[in-house]
Amino acid sequence: ATANIQFTTIPVFDLGKDTVLCSGDPPISFDFSNLNGDSYLWSTNNTTALAQISSTGLYWLEIQKGSCVIRDSIQVVNQAKPTFNLNDQTLCEGESILLDATQGNSGTTYEWIDLNNASLGTISTDPTLLVQDAGQYQITADILGCQNTATANIQFTTIPVFDLGKDTVLCSGD
Repeated sequence: ATANIQFTTIPVFDLGKDTVLCSGDPPISFDFSNLNGDSYLWSTNNTTALAQISSTGLYWLEIQKGSCVIRDSIQVVNQAKPTFNLNDQTLCEGESILLDATQGNSGTTYEWIDLNNASLGTISTDPTLLVQDAGQYQITADILGCQNTATANIQFTTIPVFDLGKDTVLCSGD
């Protein structure tokens, strides 16, 4: 007796690492048409080899080739980019201003630099920065890999120095 055994090559694919999709980023696109599966089934009930993902969720794809089925999944999280309300300011000499980029998310990282003195590198990693010197202050904040940057130009006006002279008494008729 002779047995004829045939093996089906199982398509190999990977949806990638779990990922964060930042606001404003394009959807994640997949194209597995080159795998020549007999059928495709996404967790969204899509039955094509092509898909775009733009919402938070757990997504999976099953590809069937003959009687073999392979499955992979990916977790996608949508995250808003940090937003800021920094404005250019002109202050009087001797004053200071507190620039605040606080995001209210404990996972946010911050990096302040003075673009006028970039060679100094990072001047603070706090969400706020007390400014007492003129400069172009840039904040970069990162939440789960979603970054945004803003800049505030801070200038100081010198207080004018003047003297009206000695007090003088004038009598009527003088």
